[in-house]
Amino acid sequence: MSFQKVHLTAKTSTGRGVVDIKSSKTTVSFSESKITIEGRGTGDSGSGACFGIVSQLTVNENTVNFINSRMYMSDSFERGLAFRDGGGHTLNFIGSKMEGPSAKSLYPYVIGICSWVGGTDNTNPVTYNIRNSVVDVNYYAIFAINQAGYTNAVNITIDNSSVTAWAALFLRGDLVNEAYPHNVAISNTHLYGRSYQNGPSDGFGTVVLDNCQNLTMTMDSKSSIVSENKAPIDSPITYMCVADVRKNTSGTWTFTSTDGSKALIQSKNDKYAPTLFFDDAGTNLEVLGVEYVEFKAENEKPCIVSIHKNGTLNNAASSLDVLLTNTTLEEGDKVIFPEGEYTLPMTLPLDKSITLQGAGQSQTIVNGHIFVNSPSTGSVTLTASDMTLKGTDNSSAHGLIGMIGTGKNIVKLTNCKLDGGAVTAQTAAVGVRMESVGAELSLTNTDIDVNYYGIGLRNKEQVLDITGGTFTAWGAIMTSAGSMSPSDGTLANTNTRITAKDATFISRTLLNGKSNSYGAVILQEKYNGVTADFTNCELRAVDGLDPLINATQATATDIRSYGNTITFTGCTLSSLEGTNNNPRMEVTDIYMPELFG
Repeated sequence: MSFQKVHLTAKTSTGRGVVDIKSSKTTVSFSESKITIEGRGTGDSGSGACFGIVSQLTVNENTVNFINSRMYMSDSFERGLAFRDGGGHTLNFIGSKMEGPSAKSLYPYVIGICSWVGGTDNTNPVTYNIRNSVVDVNYYAIFAINQAGYTNAVNITIDNSSVTAWAALFLRGDLVNEAYPHNVAISNTHLYGRSYQNGPSDGFGTVVLDNCQNLTMTMDSKSSIVSENKAPIDSPITYMCVADVRKNTSGTWTFTSTDGSKALIQSKNDKYAPTLFFDDAGTNLEVLGVEYVEFKAENEKPCIVSIHKNGTLNNAASSLDVLLTNTTLEEGDKVIFPEGEYTLPMTLPLDKSITLQGAGQSQTIVNGHIFVNSPSTGSVTLTASDMTLKGTDNSSAHGLIGMIGTGKNIVKLTNCKLDGGAVTAQTAAVGVRMESVGAELSLTNTDIDVNYYGIGLRNKEQVLDITGGTFTAWGAIMTSAGSMSPSDGTLANTNTRITAKDATFISRTLLNGKSNSYGAVILQEKYNGVTADFTNCELRAVDGLDPLINATQATATDIRSYGNTITFTGCTLSSLEGTNNNPRMEVTDIYMPELFG
């Protein structure tokens, strides 16, 4: 049956449609036409709603073609295009527009395209093809639910369209225990979640995936998903997120790009969506292709994004404290910071390996301290790049980065800066305190500028590897036996190795007086047997920040222990103001190939 250039208007009774389809294998087509639903339903049920076009109960294999046409819903409890039952149905919604009332409470349960899949012996999928179209209604724009005991697949394609509702896309399978498939492909489409709700049970999302146990969804980089509460209050007790992932939902959601462009995922209200994705316990949805997504919060602010080790999304958040409070960081996760300044809500203890990635050394500033705290039988690696960590806690006992665990602690910094800021206390104003046995620190093009010690090596069998960077402190590198056992100097060989190339080490004098003499590189007493190789490096002593503090007692190297082997190749060592009152190099081998061959 076909209709062209017609306008159908009806005030139907509940459970009925302007167009009723009561037989199977029936095709109904509309072209350049309009349907207006004027009947007001009485409740949120098939028998209580008024429909536009409806395929009724116990029928299968029906096709609805709605081409270059329009449907308008004028009142409450109305449903536009619906399959109330059965399998094998197909909707082709092409070049068309469906709209209905969108006021916050006057017109409840206005649903656009919907189906109740199953209920008959037909096991074929229900299919929606939506292209070049607009759907704008109050509650659910595109909706599908599987009936209990039926596992028909649901196939949805949305292309070059705009979809707006409280939930733009709502897939629900909580009446089914089996893992039936949902296959969704979205391209060049804008999904907009618009909420007016503020009740405690009104939490929702632009995309709602409820117990979809076998989901395969793709979205291209020309698409976007945005959520917004249009009636915000200062202290909301509900949420309106981008994606509300519920119950046992599992499968994949993959973002794709053919030209390097990115899809937009955004919440317009930070208070309603501190994290863009809300996940129930027990869900296992893998979000892939995160590199093709731009995550934004309120006022177009880029989000902080957490990614799992396998490249799938953990979550995206409007702020750092929200991310740490609402998201569990797992072993191997990466946290990506956009340009901006952030503050850790507390000293961040890491008992698992984490990667922190900023937008640039001077573009991303993170205020706070990080302690790498491996368990006795494990290993923890902190990897950070393109950011500045700035000290804030003068009471910190472990510097800006403390390597304090009883297992293997590893820190790798690339294009970073450790900035002491206003921190001045001796144990706090340290770039990295290597306190654990076997700690390994690797620094590439990384700068340290702190009050006391740039890098403190404080235990045996430690490895320090430096390429590039400038290290400024009272002692740029300092060894200390304070954390060792034994710490009395009886350990003849710490087996600690220091390798540096193309780096600058500056001793910035902190205190005047002979008893306060220090150097750019200090090998303290009782910390013996260090092997150090410096290639194309500069070591120098300079005056303090206070012009009254001079460098007369400072040296390029201050060596106070024995059994050390230090090799300088292509290096410059200088202390232009130093008086060299207390040389202490009698028991250390120093090699300078350029001078001695």
